[in-house]
Amino acid sequence: MEPYDAEKTKRGVKVPPYMEDFLVIAKTQTEAFLRRDRVSGLLVRLGLFRNEKGHWDPTQLVKHLGLEVDLKDGLFHVTETRLQRVHKKAKALICRAARE
Repeated sequence: MEPYDAEKTKRGVKVPPYMEDFLVIAKTQTEAFLRRDRVSGLLVRLGLFRNEKGHWDPTQLVKHLGLEVDLKDGLFHVTETRLQRVHKKAKALICRAARE
């Protein structure tokens, strides 16, 4: 498959595609490396570029979508930041409902 070429497909509209916030899980470190390389290769073949801020090395503890993912113990913890956001939004909803 040929990579996406913006110059060839210009039609007056620019839409930058974003693929983000995915988590690859594997049972072993070897399998994790294989899956990581497969995902990376697929992104390249699709003409997409990987953001360097992502975490591409296998790990058992990572922050993902506001959660602390602990694969060693099989736990997902909500981060303090996420808890504060949920609390703030819940409070705003309650205040709004009280006014209405």
